Amino acid sequence: MRETLEFSGHTIEIRRRRYQTRLGVSVYPNGKIGVSANKTLSQKAILKFLLSKEAWIHSSLEEVEKFREKYPPKKFLPGEVYPYLGEEYLLDFAQDKSFKIQFMENKLCLSFPKDPMTLSQKERERYFQILKKSYKEVAKKLIGQRVEFYSEKMKLYPKSVGFRSQKSIWGSCSPENKISLNCKLIVAPLGVIDYVVVHELAHIKHKNHSKRFWALVDKYVNTREMSKKWLGENHYRADFLSPQSELWS
Repeated sequence: MRETLEFSGHTIEIRRRRYQTRLGVSVYPNGKIGVSANKTLSQKAILKFLLSKEAWIHSSLEEVEKFREKYPPKKFLPGEVYPYLGEEYLLDFAQDKSFKIQFMENKLCLSFPKDPMTLSQKERERYFQILKKSYKEVAKKLIGQRVEFYSEKMKLYPKSVGFRSQKSIWGSCSPENKISLNCKLIVAPLGVIDYVVVHELAHIKHKNHSKRFWALVDKYVNTREMSKKWLGENHYRADFLSPQSELWS
C-alpha cells in the first residue's frame, strides 16, 4: 500500500528502502514530490526533514511550473507548435484523398481523407500516435545516416546502433561498443544531433571524458558548448514523443 503524508498543501509519497541511511527528497517534473527513507524512520522525523527543505521544495516547484507553462500537453489541435530539427512548426489540418504528413514552410501539415473538423476523439488520438511514430521513424533514418557519416570520418565503427525514447539520456556507448541514441533528438538542430553522435562514437576509443576524449570530439564537431547548452535548456521540448509524459503524467 502506498504511504503518503501531507506537507505544505502537498501529498508526499514515501518510498521505504531497507538499507537507506540518509533521507532524500525529490521534486519531479510533473509536480509530484517524493521522499526516500529507511524502513524504520517515523513520519514525524520525515516531516522535520521536509521543513528543513521547505524553501528548496517551493523553489523547485516554481521551476517545474515554468516548464509546464512552456510545454503544455499536446491536444493534437491546429495551431499547436511542434519542433523538428531545431525549428518550430504550426500544426495545420487539411482534407485530401489520403492521410499525409508534410513539413511546409513554417507549418506541419496533416491531410486527412475526411473533413478534419469532424474527427472523433478516438480518431484524433489514433492520428496523433501515427504522427509520433512518423517522428521516430524519421529520427532513426536521419540519425542513423549521421552515425554512418561520422563513423567513416572517424574510422570508429559501433558494434550496433539502437534507438530509444529515454527520459534524460540522449545517447550512450556500452563497453561492447553498442551505441544507443534517443529518438527525441529529432527535435534538435542538426549540429546538436551531430555532437551527440560524435560524442558516442568517440567513446569507442576513449571510455571516459578525458582531455583526449574531448580533443577527439572537438576534432569533428565545433558545436560542443552550444549543443550542451541546447540539450540542457530544451530537455522537455520533445516531451510529446515520450511513451509517458514527464510533465503531465
